[in-house]
Amino acid sequence: MGQRKLELSGIVLDGPVLSLTGDGTVGFDGSLDFRLETPVAGTIGTLVGRLTRLSPGSRAKLPVLFTGTLNSPRVRPDTRALASRGVRGLADSFLKRRSK
Repeated sequence: MGQRKLELSGIVLDGPVLSLTGDGTVGFDGSLDFRLETPVAGTIGTLVGRLTRLSPGSRAKLPVLFTGTLNSPRVRPDTRALASRGVRGLADSFLKRRSK
C-alpha cells in the first residue's frame, strides 16, 4: 500500500461459466492493472494452442488484460503475452527437434 495501490496476487475466480487466475493492482485513484488467464476451449482454444505450441492434451489459457478504471474498465486479450508464448513454444519445438 506504500505506492497508493493494493497489490493482489494469486487471484482465483472460479465460476460456472468463467474461471480466471492472475495478479494485479487496484490504485487508490481507481486505476486497474491486472494480468489474468482464462481457460479456453473450442475454436479459440485450438487457435491459442496452435499459436503457443501447446502439447497435445494441454488446456489452452488465454491471457487477458483488465485495465482502465473502476468507472471505465477495459478487458482485452494480452497479445504481447500470446506472442511471447508463441516464440517460446517455437524455440522449445526447435530445440526438441535438434536434440533428436
